[in-house]
Amino acid sequence: MKWLISYKVISQSLDPLTVEAVNKGTMICSTMHRGFKWKMQRVNFKVDVHRVELNNYDMVLGIQWLAILDNICI
Repeated sequence: MKWLISYKVISQSLDPLTVEAVNKGTMICSTMHRGFKWKMQRVNFKVDVHRVELNNYDMVLGIQWLAILDNICI
């Protein structure tokens, strides 16, 4: 993820965390990027993200991301 360096994202090493995918495969996460910023549908977001190498995706939003929003009605 070379583009993270160009945006001056603060990287932090973590104790390895095993992440399980939907297909039951596992990946190791050992890096967090603090203050990661992105824009989606003209709305800016800034959160801490865990880095997991993915082949076909730029980013996967998990439940932690929803916590930065106001109340959500389903």
